[in-house]
Amino acid sequence: MAACWRQWGRACIEQGDYIEAAQHLERGLELARRLGDESGVASGQFGLARIALEQGNNAHAEELLTACQAIYDRRGDSIGLGKVLFQRANVQFNYQHWAEADDLAQRALAIQQAAGASDDVLATLHLLADIALHGMADYARAEEYCRRTLALCDERRNLGERAAALHTLAEVHRLQARTDEARQEAEASLKLFKAMGDRQSQARALYRLSLLDADLKNYADARETGEQSLELCRQLHDRWGLVYVAHHLSEVYTQLRIEARGGELRAEALSLAQELNHPLIDVLRERAS
Repeated sequence: MAACWRQWGRACIEQGDYIEAAQHLERGLELARRLGDESGVASGQFGLARIALEQGNNAHAEELLTACQAIYDRRGDSIGLGKVLFQRANVQFNYQHWAEADDLAQRALAIQQAAGASDDVLATLHLLADIALHGMADYARAEEYCRRTLALCDERRNLGERAAALHTLAEVHRLQARTDEARQEAEASLKLFKAMGDRQSQARALYRLSLLDADLKNYADARETGEQSLELCRQLHDRWGLVYVAHHLSEVYTQLRIEARGGELRAEALSLAQELNHPLIDVLRERAS
């Protein structure tokens, strides 16, 4: 029965239904603890850590992942350990601790490749692309990781990771002012995310398209896609992502001379950033002064 609760919870995570997912996973975790099922406990904690990450609760995610890692280390579970190291890398990525994130991701990748866990390898290659892009501004390295991911996606027919890699590649090309390529990739990723019903990733893809429009000074279009992204963040209780989108939209509204809406979003972003210890906190404080 505990396994059923966990499976139900994981299905809800994939659909972005985090409140319902947490309820099912908590039930499964409680039952696994009563039964002394250590593997079930680790699985439940891992699922709850994924939810915490998606909702911007990085400290709680790290706490749960540390507990998972202790179990997987003790059991010699290399697949589980690779997954945990990957998610711990995501926590450090969110905190913009780039060296730590890269080290954890490289350790995860080595374990996953040795274990032949191809789908896990895909996710980690994509994370390494994001680290190279956002943490090192190494566009060539980021693109190389994206291309490796896309090639493996074609081999594995993994549409989810293909969409994610296209999303990151779009940002690489946006920052290189390769606008046409960036838009094609961003639109392709959004189409795939919609087909899969992945609302969390849809929010991020819409945010990326809004950034592209803002770069081109198409502020009306940037406003439309940005507001769609913001609404999805609210529906999904994605407070971490909401800070990024609200900050971006506040700048868009300033360009549109709609100061009241811009100020409202800036205040909301700052309040959340302070609560979450978000990387944008200094930028938002400066804009508020």
